[in-house]
Amino acid sequence: MIKFSIIIPTYNTNLNRLNLLVDSILSQTMDQSEYEIVFIDDGSPNGLFYYLEELKSHHENICVHRITNSGWGSRPRNVGISVAKGKYLLFMDHDDIIFPQSFEKVYDFAEENNLDVVNPKEVRTDGWTWGWQEFSENKVGSEDISYLLPMTPHKFYKRSFLLEHDIHFNEGSRVLWEDVYFNTLCFSHQAVVGVLADYPVYHWVATGENNSSSFGRNPEEKWNQIYKLMDFFIETIKSEANLSFMITHWYRTRVLGILGQWLQNKQSERIEIEFSYAKEFYRLYASYIKSENLITRDRIRDYLLQSGDIDTLIKISDFEKGYTARSYMESFDFIEDKIRIEAKSVLTKSEKSKVEFTSSKGKIIKRYNKEIEAKIPKELLTYNEQEQNAFTYNLSLKGRNTRITWPIDQNENSGQITVKRGLMKATVSASISATIQLEKYIHDFEDKNQAWDFAARFSAYDTTSHRALAVRDDFSKVAYINGNSYVAYKNKSGLLSVDMNNSVKSFFDLIYVDIKNIKKLSSKIIVPLSGSHVYGESSEKLYVFFDPIEVTDETVHNFTEYEANLLVKEGKIELEINDINLSGDFLMTICYKGKNTKIDEIIKL
Repeated sequence: MIKFSIIIPTYNTNLNRLNLLVDSILSQTMDQSEYEIVFIDDGSPNGLFYYLEELKSHHENICVHRITNSGWGSRPRNVGISVAKGKYLLFMDHDDIIFPQSFEKVYDFAEENNLDVVNPKEVRTDGWTWGWQEFSENKVGSEDISYLLPMTPHKFYKRSFLLEHDIHFNEGSRVLWEDVYFNTLCFSHQAVVGVLADYPVYHWVATGENNSSSFGRNPEEKWNQIYKLMDFFIETIKSEANLSFMITHWYRTRVLGILGQWLQNKQSERIEIEFSYAKEFYRLYASYIKSENLITRDRIRDYLLQSGDIDTLIKISDFEKGYTARSYMESFDFIEDKIRIEAKSVLTKSEKSKVEFTSSKGKIIKRYNKEIEAKIPKELLTYNEQEQNAFTYNLSLKGRNTRITWPIDQNENSGQITVKRGLMKATVSASISATIQLEKYIHDFEDKNQAWDFAARFSAYDTTSHRALAVRDDFSKVAYINGNSYVAYKNKSGLLSVDMNNSVKSFFDLIYVDIKNIKKLSSKIIVPLSGSHVYGESSEKLYVFFDPIEVTDETVHNFTEYEANLLVKEGKIELEINDINLSGDFLMTICYKGKNTKIDEIIKL
C-alpha cells in the first residue's frame, strides 16, 4: 500500500534546492516502497522537466507529470490530487525539506486517531516565534478551526476525504492565500484534525522568493483579496465562534498589525491608503469582530481606527519604538546530565530606559505622554485582570542547522515576572532558573551534531519579546555527558550557544590534556583529562598522531596514526591510546570528530 504521496509543484526550480528536498524525502526511515514522490512541473522553460525525468529513471517511487504553465501553485497541486495513489497527501514547496522520521511519525499519529488532516510541527528558517502557540502540544479535534493554524498547505490530507468533498485549490495566475481557502474548506466539512507537535516534520526554508509577497506592492489588489477571503469565511464557516475567531484573527494580524511599527518610515500617502482600506475592513466586518478578545494595545488601535485618528497612531508607534525585553544570562552550569541556566530581563525602550506604567488603585495603566493619553479613553489604557495575571517567562532553544525551535519543558522552568510598583508608576522585570536536559530534544542524528542557540520569551501585559539569550562576558564551559561532548560559549553575536559533538567548537581545545601525569602500560598509555564536567560511563573512538621532535629515517618511516578511546568512568575522563610502540619525544595531535587539536607540551615515550 502507498501510504503517502508527496506532491511537489515545480517551476524553474533551483537544482541544488531540489536535490536537498529529494534527499530529505528519500532519507525517510519509512521504506521507499510505502510512499511516492509526485512532481508536477508547471511548464518550466529551462529543461527542468527532463531533469526530473532523469531523476525518475533512478527511483521507482518518483512520478513526473508536466502541464501547461498556470502561473501559480494551485493547478499543479490539483493535478497532483487527481494522479496520486497514497492514502495521505503532503503538499511540499520545491525548495523545502522534511525531517527523517516524519512519515513514520505522521502515519502512526493519523492512523491511531483516524485523522483526515495532520497539522505537523513546522519550522521556519528565520525567527523564534512562528508557530509558537500552534505547535505547543499534540491535540485532536474537529470543532476548532485554530487546529489548522498556521494555514500553510504543508499538512497531510487524507486523499479520500478531499475527493469525497471535492476539495481543491483555487486556480488562477494570481491567487492569494489559496492555502487558507483550502484549509477552511477542510474544516467546513468537519475534518478530524490532529496537531503533531512533539516531532519536527516540515522545514519551510526562507529563500526570499515568495509569490504572495508581490501583493504587498499593490494595496488595492491586496485588500480586495482580503475582503474576498473574509466573505468566503462568512459563506463557508457555519460555526459563529469559529467565524468570529477567524475574522478577528485576520483583523488583529492584517489590519491592526499595520497600525503599529509598520507606520515607521512609511510615506504619508501610502499610510493614508492603507488606513482607508483598514477602515473599510472594519465597516464591512465589525459585527464579526470580538473586540473584547483584543489585548490592550490592539483595543487602542481599534478605537483610533474607528475614530479615524491616524496621527495619534503614528505618534504611538514612535513612542513605543524599541520596546523590548532583552534577556541576559546570569549563570551557566552543567549539573549531572543537565544544563542549569539563570537569566534576567527588564522591559525597556531600546535597552536604555525602563518602560514605565502608571500604577493607580491596584490597577496597571498603559503610560504615554499627555498628548497621546488625551486622545484615548482611560478605560482603554487600563489592563484587564486577565492581562495582569497572564505573565510568562520561559527559555527556548533552536538547532543551528535544523532550525528546530523547542520551548523548554515547563517542568524545567521556574520563570517569574515581577511588577515593581512605586509612587504612581510601575516597571516590569523577569528572572528564571531553568534546568534543561538537552538530550530530551534530540530526535535525529543531526540534532546532536550541531550547535544549539538559546532564547528567552518574555510576555507581560501587551508586550511579547522572544529574543536570543545574551551573554555579557566571554565564557566557555565544557562537558562530556552520556557519550556526547558539549561546549557552552558566547558566540560571535554575543549570545549563548551550546555546541554538541565538535560541530562548531573543538572540545579538546578547551580541556586540559595532562601530559605530565601520563600512565604508561605495556602496550598503551592513559592520558588524564581535566577541566570538563562528566556524567555517565562511555567509550568513544578517536585518533591521535605523534610528531617526533627529532626526525630520523626510522621515525618518519614508522609514523602513523593510533586508535584511541575517550573513556568516561567513575566521574573521570581520560584518553586511552592502544597498541603504541614508540620511544622518544613527541608532540601529540588529537583528531576528534574531524577537528585536530595539537598539544603544545612534549610527551616523552
